[in-house]
Amino acid sequence: MKLQKCIILTFVIIFLISGLSAVDKKWEIELHLSSWSINFLSSTVTGLIEDEIDDYDPDKGELTFNSHGTNLGIGVRYYPGGKTGSLSFGLSHERNNFIIDLTGKYIKADSIGQQMVIDGSGKVELNPHSFHLNIRWDILPTYRIHPYFGFGFGIGVLNGNVEAYATSVTTLYNGETIEAVEYDENDTLNELINEYKEEGNSLPIRFLPFLQMQFGVKGEVAKDTYLLAEFQFFNGFSFTGGVSYRF
Repeated sequence: MKLQKCIILTFVIIFLISGLSAVDKKWEIELHLSSWSINFLSSTVTGLIEDEIDDYDPDKGELTFNSHGTNLGIGVRYYPGGKTGSLSFGLSHERNNFIIDLTGKYIKADSIGQQMVIDGSGKVELNPHSFHLNIRWDILPTYRIHPYFGFGFGIGVLNGNVEAYATSVTTLYNGETIEAVEYDENDTLNELINEYKEEGNSLPIRFLPFLQMQFGVKGEVAKDTYLLAEFQFFNGFSFTGGVSYRF
């Protein structure tokens, strides 16, 4: 809540300042929507989990990793050099929804013909509000369509849910089957953090840091109105589309 109040106050100050200094189109407001993924880490994550399982045999099991998410944001940007300037400084408020899914199956068998099949799934959902600062350079800013690149950083609250579920089906040597729920947990991230602290541990940080690098194209579709398309690293890879207005 404190972070949200800080964001609102910052935007109010910026708009008040912009009313006094909106000369030569130095300000821009932007709305954007992104898709997000960290699937490039799939083999690394599944490899780490397999290493933690005693006597893991890849011929008896499989793990599947998937990630997806969205990001909706609104921001303001200041161009010290006006409409012909290249350098700009941006401030944005982002509403993030990041989801990571993990599913797996493992088969255990013994010498007398008994077999156990374990099916499991896990889900981590992060939905932090975050606050970002960004520096960007427009290349050939006087052209109606031109590229840009930038980088920035941000912080967000640690907010989300963690789910884990596993079942087993054991087939005995006589053909009888036994079904059981091995694990069933659904906790908020705050509950897990508090439990971690109650065990005598401490967290190095209580917020979620963000690193951002962006490469995009911007085109003026009407007077002072632009469409944007970009690829960026945003604690993962994302594709972003947006609209902005210069004033």
